[in-house]
Amino acid sequence: MTMQKYINLNSIIALLSLCIIIAYFNKELEKTSCNHGNTESEYDQNEEEMIKVMKVSLKPNYQDFKRTIIEDPAKEYQERLDRIKRVCKNYTDSGWYQSNILPEEYNTLEDWIRSKKYSAEEIEKIKADRENMKELKLGGMDYNELKLQIEPVHKLMYCDLPKAGSSVWMKIMLFLSKGTAWKGGNVHKESMVQNSFLYSYLPDDQMEMLKSHYKFMFVRHPFERLLSGFRNKVSHIGERTFDKNVWVEIHKGNQFEMEFGKDAKVNLDLTKYNAASQMLDIESFHTFIHYLIARGPGGDHDGKVWDTRQKHWRRVIDVCKVCSIDWDFIGKTEYFNDDHNWMFKNLGILDKIGMKTDDRSVYGQNHFYQYYEGLSKETIKKLYELYRPDFELFGYEVPEGLL
Repeated sequence: MTMQKYINLNSIIALLSLCIIIAYFNKELEKTSCNHGNTESEYDQNEEEMIKVMKVSLKPNYQDFKRTIIEDPAKEYQERLDRIKRVCKNYTDSGWYQSNILPEEYNTLEDWIRSKKYSAEEIEKIKADRENMKELKLGGMDYNELKLQIEPVHKLMYCDLPKAGSSVWMKIMLFLSKGTAWKGGNVHKESMVQNSFLYSYLPDDQMEMLKSHYKFMFVRHPFERLLSGFRNKVSHIGERTFDKNVWVEIHKGNQFEMEFGKDAKVNLDLTKYNAASQMLDIESFHTFIHYLIARGPGGDHDGKVWDTRQKHWRRVIDVCKVCSIDWDFIGKTEYFNDDHNWMFKNLGILDKIGMKTDDRSVYGQNHFYQYYEGLSKETIKKLYELYRPDFELFGYEVPEGLL
């Protein structure tokens, strides 16, 4: 039997095994469908969706996004800024931005920042002791509502957007301000300790910096960023590997069994096991999507609902208060190297930073269709509506084949 035929036969066996699993769960669903009020059509739809998930688990579609080539960088970057101004004007003129992004008691970002007052004595003390203070949180906004990292030497200001290269950018910003390369550890925590965010300054200073500094952000396709946030903060697929979930329970620390059984373990065919684990992860992602759609974009403005973890799937317009700031540059992670190099060259400090030439392909890009294909068109439309502001602001479209 040739290797190709063996692989095909193996896939067929895996497919049949998962069909048996689904058939079993179908019987269980039948027993409880009346209790949950499921109609026959809903039951059939669930079955169809489960089969789709099973198929993409066994035979992933590693199709990449289609990326357009930027022929004229200067024109492209200006068009990105123009788009934001045009879309934001529509949002603010209609009152949508003030009603949905800002707290109802404040009409502008400045009103929000200045809502906390400081006495002359407090201001003098903060300014005198600033170098000795750690993790300052000043002004009327909760620090989780807007994290703009400051680089004082070159007067740069970066919006910390999770799952869009934020860790990379924080290291770059600290390098520019301190002159030394990052040596490891939690760069997000260290940035807070070193008071490198806008909220660590007094309101008057915050407003001055918002006018004088070079303000930029790097964004990412909303659906791709969402998958990345799920994989990073919600998924448990890494904990369901055979080694961590089965093998560890077989030997339970028995070194003799580990040694005796190592050859048998190495020769195990884990095709069905890995596909079933992948299937559960994809279905978990789909349930996560349904939750976000049902939940909606709402929440408080005091950083409690939208805490650090939840910001990984919060919309960019909410995280960066996009229409409240006059941006100087908008980069995209899809063109990270080109955008990074052009921005720093334009600022005259590319030699200090160094050009980016590394391959930045990520899991989300490679597995995008594997996770999204099983979602219905109706669900994709609802998800698009939830993240519509980010699509409109940054010129993204729903990837081909999902609608």
